Amino acid sequence: IAQVIPDDIRQKMEPYIPIYDGVNPPNVEGCYMLDPMVAVYMEDYDGDLSELQWMGEYINLTNQNKNDNTIDMEELTADGESYSIGQGAVIVGEGNNFSILFNTEGTNSGIYNKTALLLSGTKTTEGIQNLQYAFVMVEKGDDPEGELMEEGIFRVFKDGDDISYYTSWPVENTRTAEWIPEGKKVY
Repeated sequence: IAQVIPDDIRQKMEPYIPIYDGVNPPNVEGCYMLDPMVAVYMEDYDGDLSELQWMGEYINLTNQNKNDNTIDMEELTADGESYSIGQGAVIVGEGNNFSILFNTEGTNSGIYNKTALLLSGTKTTEGIQNLQYAFVMVEKGDDPEGELMEEGIFRVFKDGDDISYYTSWPVENTRTAEWIPEGKKVY
């Protein structure tokens, strides 16, 4: 498990996001706020990224198992419009550096979607330094207005002040039952 990021995703994303390998990642359990969220690269946008504004993101990492290097995640935008969950992902890294690749399911603007989401950063006592957040749209539900990016497209974001501080998860319980379509299963 020293290297879990598939080669196709690695080749696409590595120019824009650090990807760490190794079998001794730090304990990263906790809730972090990625804010301000700044676009680093958007495969489907060729304008000036600095002019775009993004909603902050809560990242809640739980159930880290040091024996098999697995971890779970929930993410929620600050406005509550986008939520997803990824379970049983493998975390890799050495020292304070880590990378995690999640297969997530969730909703964005009420539209069901699946993504491959990569988190990379450096654990500190205050939170996660240089937290990078990248994802590929794997599948999306009915989107007649074209609100979400197309399948196969990827985007990379980072925390604009270079530190994602510990915070509290703003939801008392998971919202899983609210958005899983009938017949679908969480990864």
